[in-house]
Amino acid sequence: MFSLCSWMYVIVKMASPRIVTSVLKNLSPRSPRSVENLRQSLTPKTPVRKDLRVENHGISRTVDRNHLSPFNIDTPNRVKILNNGLQNVQRSLLGTGSFGRVYKASYKGNEVAAKIINRRKDSDLSVNAEKHATYLNHSNIVKVLGIDQGTSLSLITMELCGTSLQDLLDDSTLEKEERIRIWKAISCALDFCHRAGVVHADVKPKNILMAADGQPKLADFGSSVLMDELDFSSRKHGTPGYAAPEVIQGDFPSPASDIYSLGVLAWQMLSQKIPFAGFHAHTILYLTGKGKRPIDDNLDDGFNGTYKKLYRDMWSQDMKKRPMLRVIINKLSNMELRIVGIR
Repeated sequence: MFSLCSWMYVIVKMASPRIVTSVLKNLSPRSPRSVENLRQSLTPKTPVRKDLRVENHGISRTVDRNHLSPFNIDTPNRVKILNNGLQNVQRSLLGTGSFGRVYKASYKGNEVAAKIINRRKDSDLSVNAEKHATYLNHSNIVKVLGIDQGTSLSLITMELCGTSLQDLLDDSTLEKEERIRIWKAISCALDFCHRAGVVHADVKPKNILMAADGQPKLADFGSSVLMDELDFSSRKHGTPGYAAPEVIQGDFPSPASDIYSLGVLAWQMLSQKIPFAGFHAHTILYLTGKGKRPIDDNLDDGFNGTYKKLYRDMWSQDMKKRPMLRVIINKLSNMELRIVGIR
């Protein structure tokens, strides 16, 4: 996952038009005459994966379903893992990420996801941010059951979920009922987070997991912040294409920046495309900072434009013009009623 940090502000703010144009020509598949012309090729179709590689709990994973068996992380085995690491034997690996590995495990008789992370400064920051989720009890938020830290390892025990929303978008087209259901569920999850004083700061389809009962769940709070947090100079937040322009420019993540990211997610559920796919992260940051957004002119949202207008309002360049989550939830409820009325 590419994360944003304060030096990105320098890139966006200080780069001259001549330098940026040169960079764009080198990075894009064509040599557009202007940034506006560049918009026509910014959203290629998300490639469909041909293997079982999926994104779960904030990491990439390749699943071999024939070799998945949980191991026990109850005390005292958990203490042994934290102090001595895992034994060098076959484990039920779900995936790997930049900070560690996620395994299927057994905890108090239930199957869970166990993220094991080698301790270092940047990973400790992420683990500390994950602690924000331990206080969030909501049906659309992945439950963090425990966070333990040893001398060399950290262990995050989480609710076990299935595939991510990104995988669903890679493999199938979502019906309008499903788009509204997921959008509304994650809006409710974010509203709950914000009322609890937590900003997720990295909302995107890869961080939305689908539970066994079909419930979408907000996951991976490794970039999250508290609203009253004062010192975030060493923290990194967000993903290019989803991060709000004010965050790119160095502002502290806020509820409004989560709403921006959710608007991009709603567009992606409709288009099935990754925002600004194929372009270098610096180019994406520049375009976002300049107010460019993914193309949606030819998309039929199934709601006579109401769906599109809502997410366009959410990704407004002016954070003060973005609607509040309660307003978003009410509008999505009205769309649900329209679907029922049509039937």
